Amino acid sequence: MSGVQYGKKEEVKRHVEDDEEEEEEIGSDCGKKTSRGLESSKDSSRMSALKSLTRPTTEDGDDDPSLGPSESVSELGSMQDFGSAASGSLAASAKLKIDGYGRVINPDSVELALDKKKIAQQNERLRKWTKMIRSWDKYIGTDKFERRVRKGVPDAVRALVYSKIMNIEALRKGKEESFETLSKQEAVGPWDEIILRDIHRTNPTHELFLERDGIGQSGLYRVLRAYSLFDPEVGYCQGMGSFVSVMLTYVTEDDAFWMLVSLLQGKYPLRDMYLPSLVGIRRRFFLFDKALELLYPSLAKHLVKCSSSVVF
Repeated sequence: MSGVQYGKKEEVKRHVEDDEEEEEEIGSDCGKKTSRGLESSKDSSRMSALKSLTRPTTEDGDDDPSLGPSESVSELGSMQDFGSAASGSLAASAKLKIDGYGRVINPDSVELALDKKKIAQQNERLRKWTKMIRSWDKYIGTDKFERRVRKGVPDAVRALVYSKIMNIEALRKGKEESFETLSKQEAVGPWDEIILRDIHRTNPTHELFLERDGIGQSGLYRVLRAYSLFDPEVGYCQGMGSFVSVMLTYVTEDDAFWMLVSLLQGKYPLRDMYLPSLVGIRRRFFLFDKALELLYPSLAKHLVKCSSSVVF
């Protein structure tokens, strides 16, 4: 990383120790909201809710009729090969190797240990992001902010940074509906069954989503169902699950819902890409084809010759 020099081992050791102190400071300032979504102090009730079965319940404790008389995630489709091997149990997954991001990995093909230089680089990057977070209005929108985003937001502050970038607090205050209200609606939605059938196929190699009827699959279902009720014209599209599942590894269900709203209806809306007609995707593919013709005409002609145009 520019501006950071690494010399003798002793210097690296001092650098790592200094940044570890900085990392502890971050934990006290920002960590309450960046504990990978499962220990958020802002939504403590989520912990008990997520421990329940996938089937949401009414206030009386009965099964949510929106799922039908006999439907559940486990009854609508089976896990992929990997999920089946895990037997739908986190206890079984305890034997699996998990990387720092919660993904199941092959320990024979991945180097788990980081060298001191890499650790020092990550700690330095974390220190700089802490500084930016404390002076957010000063840095947001600047070239420096953009460069650092492209290099990667440190894992320890991703929840806070993502929330700020997507401006979810303003969205939450500006809408009449709330995630809590939407998620408790008992009427059967037109997309409920389709969402349930897709749940087990979403992010299946992440430890949060390994367990059938577990907290990950349950939370993903509730967020996607809430959005289908929030925006009936769009409803649900399979591509939403990938985004939401990643956000749920960092933030609460409520925050993940508003991040999805921001993605589709925020400053750079992608909503038209998720409409049933897929008009947004068609438009972007058309523009891509035209840009390819202008910038790389030989390649464009070759793709046309091979009948490989991206427009459909």
